[in-house]
Amino acid sequence: MCQRADEPFRPPDVPSRLPVVRRPDSVRIERDCNRWARPYLVDHFGGPRAERAAGRYLRRRRPLWACLCYPHMLADRSFALSNLVIPSGLVSEVLSGHETGTGLRQSFAAALGAPLGAPPRRSLGEVAGGGLQPPPGFAAGRMLHRALELALPLMAPGVADRCLGAYRALLADDAGRAFAVWGTVMTEYALGIDLTEELAAEPALAHVRDLAVEHLVLVGSGTTVPKCVGALQDVEDRFTETCGEVLGGPLGAHPGIRRYAPELGHLISGNLHFQQVFARYPAVS
Repeated sequence: MCQRADEPFRPPDVPSRLPVVRRPDSVRIERDCNRWARPYLVDHFGGPRAERAAGRYLRRRRPLWACLCYPHMLADRSFALSNLVIPSGLVSEVLSGHETGTGLRQSFAAALGAPLGAPPRRSLGEVAGGGLQPPPGFAAGRMLHRALELALPLMAPGVADRCLGAYRALLADDAGRAFAVWGTVMTEYALGIDLTEELAAEPALAHVRDLAVEHLVLVGSGTTVPKCVGALQDVEDRFTETCGEVLGGPLGAHPGIRRYAPELGHLISGNLHFQQVFARYPAVS
């Protein structure tokens, strides 16, 4: 039976051999992130029930998602990355829920300094640090812009470029897939590495990443249960096999790759576990 648009979505109970690991300081991270995000969310929802709506949205516990998907993220960026997940997820949900969202997309594009249809001439550094500001009154855009300002100082140039590329794809393409790609880019940020050149030069490594993207897309798709279970198990098996081949070959000598490939496994298992425990509701605008 297919998922109805007005129902909360939980993926089926899929057996997984990938371990689920949670950062031991996740409670503190979640508390600090919620405190930071609440004023922006209150402005975003607006009206007499804004506080209640903000609290309801925070109960989705997106910072906990980060603590499950990036359990080994460096301490110096754990707050910034967990924070960034909140507006990034909100952007994805809002865009997914709008059938005619051209104006909204233009507003988010302005928040990123990337007008729709314009060449990608700006770097993420210029977006977050170059004085560009979201349209007045656009609380979700302000939250995203400020979260990027907090995250950028510790983001390697190649990672920053691909992060902005993922946001552009979020505006132009399928939001679910773009968010999954963004999630894999943030794996590098979480670990303080930049594998831009290696991912471009090594098809096997890129395939490991692409399988992680495929798994995240399937979990978020709300497809029929039997098909979803089989597909998820198949993708996880292929990920495990390919990851083992990469780590067992010459690429396994690369210290960044030795950390990156297993952390993608945590992205897969953490995302699945989170979605199974915490229902995902229809997008909010």
